[in-house]
Amino acid sequence: MITLDERTKRILIIAGFGVVVIALAVALWFVFFRKAEEAAGPEAARPTLPEAGGLPARIEVGERGAAAAPQPLPVSRVAAGGITETEVLNISGSVAPTIGADGKSAAFLNANDGRFYRIGPDGRVVQMSDKQFFNVEKVHWTPDKNKTILEFPDGSNIYFDFNQQKQITLPKHWQDFEFSAAGNDMAALSIGNSPENRWLITSNPDGSGARAIESLGENADKVTVSYAPNNQTIAFSNTGEPPGGERQSVLLVGKNGENLPALIVDGAGFQPKWTPGGKQLLYSTYHSSDDWKPRIWIANGEGDAIGTGKKDLGLNTWAEKCAFADDATLYCAVPDELEEGAGMAPETAKFTPDTLYKIDVRTGNKSIVGKPTGNFSISNLSVDGDNSNLIFTDQTTGALHKMRLR
Repeated sequence: MITLDERTKRILIIAGFGVVVIALAVALWFVFFRKAEEAAGPEAARPTLPEAGGLPARIEVGERGAAAAPQPLPVSRVAAGGITETEVLNISGSVAPTIGADGKSAAFLNANDGRFYRIGPDGRVVQMSDKQFFNVEKVHWTPDKNKTILEFPDGSNIYFDFNQQKQITLPKHWQDFEFSAAGNDMAALSIGNSPENRWLITSNPDGSGARAIESLGENADKVTVSYAPNNQTIAFSNTGEPPGGERQSVLLVGKNGENLPALIVDGAGFQPKWTPGGKQLLYSTYHSSDDWKPRIWIANGEGDAIGTGKKDLGLNTWAEKCAFADDATLYCAVPDELEEGAGMAPETAKFTPDTLYKIDVRTGNKSIVGKPTGNFSISNLSVDGDNSNLIFTDQTTGALHKMRLR
């Protein structure tokens, strides 16, 4: 039997052991956990939870697991490689806009009222004629922008002189007109009812002095009229002997029937555009190696050098979406994305936003000029005379825009 003194001793021993355990625990906390908190700082001592139904406090960029809050991209008034403001010159219905002979004004047909207008650099709009032309399918300007040939869906063709306010009807079986650099001569296709009456022709702009250059026969759909600035070539014919693979031999047709070297191109869908001096040729084709998307190339296009110096410019777009500022400087509207096979079906990119690029065709170096506010699908791109502005139409609305380059 345990005595009272022994029970008291046991209680005291147990109590003393408990005090020692508590003291050791407090000492351990001071040595390890308190020092760790002090090293981490007061903010790290206790994580703060958001109130019920609320969002956690903003996480600073750079913290683990943090995501930067989306910031709106800056918009520039002058093209500097990013989002760029554009000035609206005409709100809709702009057909075949072009830079005027003064290098600063913009001329165009307004499909809404059928009239031609010229907009000066000060924004003043001048009506070029009281005449109205509705349902125009194509507009072909002379280099001085004072004369034009209009093609209509029913095959009708009208030559109009803005200086003289004079109108002349051209034969309905003529089509695809191209003026010479001087504007005193033009080339066209004359498509008769039978193959033996189909010709590549030249004539005066008013239709007089017509002259047959090459018989087209059954190949009219393979001929592209393209009057070179040096007056050497007036058309391309995709009728050369196939060189094999996916390559094509494109024949250059001389103004006087000259036998010029063929241009060998990779792919199909050949679409040409001359440099201002006519010494080189920009063109686009599509090829299986590029998922049948259009791609632009540059090559020599004069004399015995035709086809040499071929260079891939590395952009997926069509030649018709490009414009030369001079023989070395090219601007192109490049779709932000293209479907496989877009080269065969350009209409698939009609509403695709474009980004504008600048290319040095001598070196192939390229840079982004800017992306217009509004995400436009661009057509009819032109560069003004001192390379300070680009003008273009938005294919979706037909609005005419101007982007400042400097």
